[in-house]
Amino acid sequence: MALPAVDTLARAGNEFLPFLWLHIVLLIHSAVVKTPKTQPFHAVLMAMRCVTVVIMIMAVATFVAGLLHPPPPPGDRRPLRAPWRWARKRDSPELHDLLYPW
Repeated sequence: MALPAVDTLARAGNEFLPFLWLHIVLLIHSAVVKTPKTQPFHAVLMAMRCVTVVIMIMAVATFVAGLLHPPPPPGDRRPLRAPWRWARKRDSPELHDLLYPW
């Protein structure tokens, strides 16, 4: 498990990059009103739109996952166990425990 400060920094970076990307797309779309007909510029603009849709879907999925499985309060941390120590069937992890180890 990563340190809390590193984990927070990674989460902040994962939320900032889509923010930066979407502002770049808004800037380009405000400068280029019509989609260019020449090939390299047309392909770049279409690829930017596709990447933006994927980022939008991932942001919505992250938001919904955060609503459904919020992290516990700081004092309620349970000890983590290594995955190779789940020896018995009753100790097998659930998907939530693998995605959110805290």
